[in-house]
Amino acid sequence: MRERYPFSEDVVCYPGKWTTMERGIQYLRELAVREMVYYDPDNVQLPIDPDEVQCTRLMWRRFVKSAPLAYANSLAVIDWKGEEAPTVDEASVQLQQHEENLFLPTGLCLSCGKTV
Repeated sequence: MRERYPFSEDVVCYPGKWTTMERGIQYLRELAVREMVYYDPDNVQLPIDPDEVQCTRLMWRRFVKSAPLAYANSLAVIDWKGEEAPTVDEASVQLQQHEENLFLPTGLCLSCGKTV
């Protein structure tokens, strides 16, 4: 693949909009595999498991662009604020928690633990 597409930007993934968070996480893993193809093969410190790959800003942007509207607006504002970017596995856990919080019954105040 590297011979045919020497630059990672030349490889285009068009998954369409994913409809479930599970499918979205799968797409994030696919983006991680794409990143791994362009790793330096001589660097033994780089992960060989897609779940251990750090989410790059470009990966995250592509992930958000592929998100359905119900998720896209809230995912677009997630920023790691100078922190080291999470791995795909860490991001997956955060995404599952985000989905649970996003679809809580209305009237439940998350910050105070009370219903309004």
